[in-house]
Amino acid sequence: MYPPGLMGMRTRVLINLPATGAVQVSWDQGANATGYIVYRNGNWAGRVNDPAVLTFTNTNVPAGAHTWSVASIRPDNSKTAQTSCGGL
Repeated sequence: MYPPGLMGMRTRVLINLPATGAVQVSWDQGANATGYIVYRNGNWAGRVNDPAVLTFTNTNVPAGAHTWSVASIRPDNSKTAQTSCGGL
């Protein structure tokens, strides 16, 4: 069991538009995280297996309104709650 907040991510999750149809999501490093899971509209968009990599580019994003969130992966392979960044 992890103490509250030990594995939680900071609340800063940002989005950037590097190219048409792509959105780059970035976040602060989670304490003791072993990786991250990125979600678009509440659905899995991708996984980052390196805890030092704090960005993910979601490609082929269809036109329309979307939201992104990120969860830290813990050493026991469970995950934290998703931290939302809002959306476009």
